[in-house]
Amino acid sequence: MWGVGAPNPLAVVWFVVLISRGVAYSVILHGLYGQTVGKRVLGVRVYDVSGAKLSMRQAVLRDCFPIAVNVVAGIALLPAVAAGKNPLDPAGFESSGPSTWVLALTWAHRCMVAT
Repeated sequence: MWGVGAPNPLAVVWFVVLISRGVAYSVILHGLYGQTVGKRVLGVRVYDVSGAKLSMRQAVLRDCFPIAVNVVAGIALLPAVAAGKNPLDPAGFESSGPSTWVLALTWAHRCMVAT
């Protein structure tokens, strides 16, 4: 997105979709079916403590930490995206680079997306 010279508003929309896709996948599939694709392949299903199917509210609460990290990381990185910079490329930042907490949020987000 950043290498092809896309307009900044399009880059912002793409960034929001990019950082929220993993959590949305997890919440929606757990809320609707009680399992993600990988859990389905392995025959694993998530139930609430009474043994009933998860509600959408329970699915959201199950992923509340990744949701919070995505919101904070999105807010922290959005100014760079709006300025046309790739927020995940340290070379794209000024010589001092991104702040330590922005790097920590980026790392936490990448860890959650990888799982």
